[in-house]
Amino acid sequence: MQYSVQGTDGNTYGPVDLITLKQWAGEGRVLPNSKITDHLSNQTMLASQMTELGMSIPSNPYANTAPPPANFSSYPRTEGQAVKSEKTQLWTVIIWLGVAVVISLFTRVGGVITSGLTILDAVKAKSNNDKHGNLCLAIAIIGFLLILGWTMLKASMAAPTN
Repeated sequence: MQYSVQGTDGNTYGPVDLITLKQWAGEGRVLPNSKITDHLSNQTMLASQMTELGMSIPSNPYANTAPPPANFSSYPRTEGQAVKSEKTQLWTVIIWLGVAVVISLFTRVGGVITSGLTILDAVKAKSNNDKHGNLCLAIAIIGFLLILGWTMLKASMAAPTN
């Protein structure tokens, strides 16, 4: 007898003999909900209906899908689980403060504005329960105050004296 299997990807594989079909079932390529066509009778059935394969009907109607990867985390996510990694958020704050310092060397308020936006990014990290959220916020506020002080000092030195 010859059989064809409809894969989870929608493609049809075969025709193959019963020995190959059993081998595929053992390898997990044929699942209990896989559709199998018997070419002799032109009948389509589920693999679980073929006693020759020794498969039972799964309790999960979606068992025809591939198993999740080893690092799979099912939804819903735990409350406050950050999408970005903590290190990435911390480095984002530090890099933006560096950009703010460079901008403050050439403009009067550009560095203050950029470092102020860095505070917003740090607040977002803290509200996402980022492991380094408090550190991000502290660095952003200190950086903002330093750049603000530098900008004010630069402005007072540039002011004309009478």
